[in-house]
Amino acid sequence: MEAIKEDMIYPIILTDLGTGLRRRELLGLKWEDIDLQSGTATIRRSLLQLQGRLHLQEDTKTKSSKATIRLPGEVLKVLKQLKRDQAQSKLLLGEGYLDQGFVFALEYGRPIRTDYLYHRFKALLKEHGLPEVRIHDLRHTFCTFLL
Repeated sequence: MEAIKEDMIYPIILTDLGTGLRRRELLGLKWEDIDLQSGTATIRRSLLQLQGRLHLQEDTKTKSSKATIRLPGEVLKVLKQLKRDQAQSKLLLGEGYLDQGFVFALEYGRPIRTDYLYHRFKALLKEHGLPEVRIHDLRHTFCTFLL
């Protein structure tokens, strides 16, 4: 985690390790789902990539996936910084910032594509000489932490 701290996907990876959310649920999070005061996130939707296009599905994979979860302190800290960074980008880019309300967005506001996250994650693992794992394995790691 220390090695990728400056990478744009660091907040996603940290949030995944701290919550166990599915990749699509993470990428579907909007700021309206995050309560920074109470330290919670409400999981309502998923961001899907079908035939190269992004689709926001106003649902989750399973009914039990729709839930309000507590965010660990370190995740909350990173999300607060991410919100400040996005506010800064909005000021700098003005109308060039395409705000769609996503928590995890590119520097100009567009949502992060699932394939981009996959390839960036794989590149970081290789770059830092780490074992090849799937992003979904972070969800398993979260469950192991709970045990």
